[in-house]
Amino acid sequence: MKHEIKLYGEILDLVWAEESFQYIDVKYVDNELSKLTVSPGDEVIFNIHSLGGDTAVAFAIYNKIRRFGKERNVAITTRIDGYCASAGVTLLLAGDKRIGNKYAEPFVHNAWTYVVGDKNEVEKQFEELEKTDVMIASLYEERTKLTKENALQLMLEDTWISAEKCLEYGFYTELENDDESKPVFNSEKQIIFNSLKRPRNNSINNKMTQEEKSSFFDKFMNLLNGKVPSKNAMLYTDKNEEVVFAELNEGEKPKVGDAATINGKNASGTVNMADGSVYNFESGKVTEIKEKDGVIDSVTLNSLNEKLDSLISKNTELESKVTAQNSIIDELKGKLNKVAEFETTFNSLKSIVGEYGAGVENEPPAPQNNVTTQAKNRFENFKLKNTK
Repeated sequence: MKHEIKLYGEILDLVWAEESFQYIDVKYVDNELSKLTVSPGDEVIFNIHSLGGDTAVAFAIYNKIRRFGKERNVAITTRIDGYCASAGVTLLLAGDKRIGNKYAEPFVHNAWTYVVGDKNEVEKQFEELEKTDVMIASLYEERTKLTKENALQLMLEDTWISAEKCLEYGFYTELENDDESKPVFNSEKQIIFNSLKRPRNNSINNKMTQEEKSSFFDKFMNLLNGKVPSKNAMLYTDKNEEVVFAELNEGEKPKVGDAATINGKNASGTVNMADGSVYNFESGKVTEIKEKDGVIDSVTLNSLNEKLDSLISKNTELESKVTAQNSIIDELKGKLNKVAEFETTFNSLKSIVGEYGAGVENEPPAPQNNVTTQAKNRFENFKLKNTK
């Protein structure tokens, strides 16, 4: 008897989960396995559609699937429905029978992470990443025909492995050729690659309490590979078509110059969006954005912000000049005050000198000439004698 379980979404630790986000974690796999009523000899098929995610969680799910097969004596088959990238390849290798298709190309790469800290922390994370690379390569060596060295080289080169190579290397044990299978085009590969190389949007993190954030950070730093892929920014046209901005994270607002695709093809021409805005595209890039009436577009807002910054700068410059002028005025006031003090002191001293008779108005009489006085007296006496 056959039983099927879907492994659709990103492979995450529980802390990242949110209701509107499709993800795979250990608890989900536990719940799905617990629903099965199996007998020895049954087959459990795990259908995979995943861009990857957390390496540690992927290995935990891998071990759980392998253990379930051995303990229940059932055959484990893994089959690719859509994407199989990064840590999703670990899930693929959990099957004894691994079914691919001619369009699905598993993506392998060196472990990625994001580091917050000083050079010692960076060095520590570098060593952890090297260990993770070796651990993944060892799994590839164990479950495929590759040597560890070959696996490490493929990972180093960020390799999309074709269906033919997957059969040659042993990632697939067989192919199913479904004509309705959707090929992965180069533009979509780039979207996947960009998603893998960026952390998830902060909208989830913002919902955590400070305690939960601290707990998550501790877990993140202890993971061998804490990479969590993000979603790309996306808008919908008035015809409900998806406009994907591969260079932007979910939640980031598109701007002139950003690349975009519609239904996997480079966007072109004038496109009316579901929110009432109008975008013009040329050769897959935004050339103009007309926001809905009453909404200030980002270009106008940026222009206003630049003008505001300029005014603030000029105001700061004028404040500096006024401060310098006030400093000069204060210095002049100080000098005037000193002149006033000198004048008061001078007048005080002048008054004191006059009081003690040493001034101009109270100068002592000039001394008489004794020689002249004596001669005059003698002449007067001579006149008196002759008169008698």
